[in-house]
Amino acid sequence: MAYSDREYNNINKKGSRRPANDEETGYGRRPSGRGYDEGYWEDEEDYEEYARSMDREYGIEDSRRGQVRGRNAGGYDDGRSVRGERYGYAEAGNMDDAPAPKRRRGEAAASRKGPSGKKKKPRKKRGFFGILLRLIAILLLVAAIMAGVLAYRVKDVLQMQRVNSVDLEEVLQNNINNRVRNDMTMEGYMNIALFGVDSRSGDLLDGDNRSDTIMIASINKKTGEISLVSVYRDTILDVGDGYYTKANTAYALGGPEQAIIMLNRNLDLNILDFVTVGFEGLAHTIDALGGIELEIDEEEREYLNQYVHDMHIELGTDETPVEESGLVNLTGIQATAYSRIRYTAGDDFRRAERQRIVLEKTLEKAKTASPTTLVDVANNVVGDMATSLSSKEIVNLILMASKLDLKDTGGLPQEEYREFADIEAGSAVMPSTLEKNVEWLHMFLFGVESYTASEEVKERSSWIENNVQPAYYY
Repeated sequence: MAYSDREYNNINKKGSRRPANDEETGYGRRPSGRGYDEGYWEDEEDYEEYARSMDREYGIEDSRRGQVRGRNAGGYDDGRSVRGERYGYAEAGNMDDAPAPKRRRGEAAASRKGPSGKKKKPRKKRGFFGILLRLIAILLLVAAIMAGVLAYRVKDVLQMQRVNSVDLEEVLQNNINNRVRNDMTMEGYMNIALFGVDSRSGDLLDGDNRSDTIMIASINKKTGEISLVSVYRDTILDVGDGYYTKANTAYALGGPEQAIIMLNRNLDLNILDFVTVGFEGLAHTIDALGGIELEIDEEEREYLNQYVHDMHIELGTDETPVEESGLVNLTGIQATAYSRIRYTAGDDFRRAERQRIVLEKTLEKAKTASPTTLVDVANNVVGDMATSLSSKEIVNLILMASKLDLKDTGGLPQEEYREFADIEAGSAVMPSTLEKNVEWLHMFLFGVESYTASEEVKERSSWIENNVQPAYYY
């Protein structure tokens, strides 16, 4: 029994049910996928109508896939494939070489349109993760190239005079008292001693080098904030083995190692690294950054030019005096000369303040410089700089430069806790109470508001108070 076209179309509507299994109708099995099974079609016309409906509903490609899945089904008594009969291939199952059915005009365009009739977008061949992986690969390649360039440019930094950081750390650790070593408030900070020396021999580690500049730079590792404190060079401290004299003597006696031990013992600190720069090195650094702008008055200009003349003779540099006061862009030599002035009001205290101003302006310039420029800066001072920092640490600091921020600057001893004194070495600065100065220092550097000085610091504070007499000048 054959169905009429209307009845057959109703049966093949999407979602409709086919008739139940009925030997009389000739339907033995339901369709398999989008193809057909043995005995399902009454005759070839039934199958042709089915193929056309599949073409209309799913597109010719889907219809063909259904036909392939049903290619071996027989619809005739002689066993020939319906599709084989349709396209002239009599042998059932021999469909591999069968040509694709020809489309009627309009069917190809219709098959590329979605249900709404709009043209389908081309299918993307590359997924999101494929694109992401390509981008990551490109970024890694760029990073590798930049790292290679930076490593190549930093090669000269390796030539700096450097104390082995492991050996130096071991010696310094042995001279830090247990209470300070276990103080967790300093765990998140990198503390570095900065020394400026007037070295004419070029040897920054040995020889008769008194440190004209002594500073402590404390870097908050989490925020990048820097606190900078000057220790006045004429401050009376225990420079080693109970010898109380001017602080700058420690560097002359034992180089940076003894100078750091002095700072740690007298101030309850855990400094393990240092950077020492000669005057010429500071000048080269500032020149490499394009100079710095400073506000100078007429009195400072006169003394500045005297130091420019002296450095011209000592170092063989060009003598370029500053022609006017006010806001001036100073060269490296001029800025270094400015930091050496100590004959105006404020004496050595004002000089230490000028040094901090120069470093502050230099850091501001460095923050806007590129990493490669900063490497050039480091390379320019290799001949007049010594440090215990490793090459990796130097590069890390260079890369961090744009994130560093000078939070505050100060000087020690504090004005309220200091006096003048005459000692064998000459006029000096006496900490009237070293204990109070140390408590102030820990609040300033680490934010500890109720710090209590160690017993060692209290002993040294008591010695100074009992053995040094203040001198009053009118």
